[in-house]
Amino acid sequence: MKRLMTIFGTIFCVSILLVSCSNEDKSKEKNKVVVTPESDAKKLIDCLCDAYQNKDEEAVKKCEEISIKHEKKYKNTDDEEAYMKAAEKAAEDCDVL
Repeated sequence: MKRLMTIFGTIFCVSILLVSCSNEDKSKEKNKVVVTPESDAKKLIDCLCDAYQNKDEEAVKKCEEISIKHEKKYKNTDDEEAYMKAAEKAAEDCDVL
């Protein structure tokens, strides 16, 4: 009987560990940010819009760095057109661009 209780206790502890690890992995997946050409384009246009509205030259430089990074990332790829369309659409919502 004592041996049976030890086996059940061990199984119980292991199952708790497995369940807690499993939940942690699922929560990480839910919080994972998926980067798409559209989200990158919106990020850049939002950056530029805010920088120009606030007349913040340092922020404009950061936006230019993002732009260079995105240009390298999307130039001559299948996602280039989606990126450009998303950027144009996002720019429509900005009064200073």
